[in-house]
Amino acid sequence: IAGMDSVKAWVYNTVGSDSQKWVYELTPVNLNLRVPQDFATIQEAIDYSSYLGDTIRIAAVVYTENLIMAEKSFALFGLAGAENTVIDGSASGSVLKINDSGPDTVILGGLTFRHGQAESGGGIDATYATLKIDSCLVVDNMVSSGSNGYGGGIYLKDCWAAITGVTIANNSLEANDYARG
Repeated sequence: IAGMDSVKAWVYNTVGSDSQKWVYELTPVNLNLRVPQDFATIQEAIDYSSYLGDTIRIAAVVYTENLIMAEKSFALFGLAGAENTVIDGSASGSVLKINDSGPDTVILGGLTFRHGQAESGGGIDATYATLKIDSCLVVDNMVSSGSNGYGGGIYLKDCWAAITGVTIANNSLEANDYARG
């Protein structure tokens, strides 16, 4: 990828007649990753990102994806604002699922999370994470029937979150009458 250098190092260790090979890939920290210029999908950019604070900048378009992030922290920004940068979960899971952001913060800004459908957190489902969500829309998400889940729009379990300028609307639960937000 242009402008993004990574280094691969092969280390050979010979002990007696056995030969072992380890491959290490070192990715620079604090990369600026661009979707779709550098990566076709947001998930590809997340998968490529290092574990410490890269920035993923997303161009204005509707992306049909269900994003999964584990043990990473990064900033995810919509370049044209939430009205124009949309992540659509297509009713096939949470739009964004975060499992353990580590000691750093996941920052979300200028994005719409819509049409997620999951057992908990149709729009955003986070566990053991530190989040800052600003100027986003979390709309038209659902927790599926038959589940005892929570948070049609956002579900946070054992998280710390700062949520400002976020519209959470038209989210629902089929299973019960509480925790629709």
